[in-house]
Amino acid sequence: MAETVVGLVIDKLIPLLKGVDKEVDAIKSELQSILAFLRDAGRRADTEGDSMAFNIEHVTDEYTLHITQWSQETQQRSLRL
Repeated sequence: MAETVVGLVIDKLIPLLKGVDKEVDAIKSELQSILAFLRDAGRRADTEGDSMAFNIEHVTDEYTLHITQWSQETQQRSLRL
């Protein structure tokens, strides 16, 4: 979302302000830096999100295994009584 807004500003607003070249160049440069930062942050978030999803799945699997084993042990104990 933020990438789209910054991209639109670069593409649409900057050409309208051609009369003030130095200021426009500085603003354009700053916006391009922000855009690069946002893209990098988006890639990092995707990677971290994948890792987090894997960890959540792993913990869920471990919990399910633990509960299943506990349930089986409880049933075996009750059958012995």
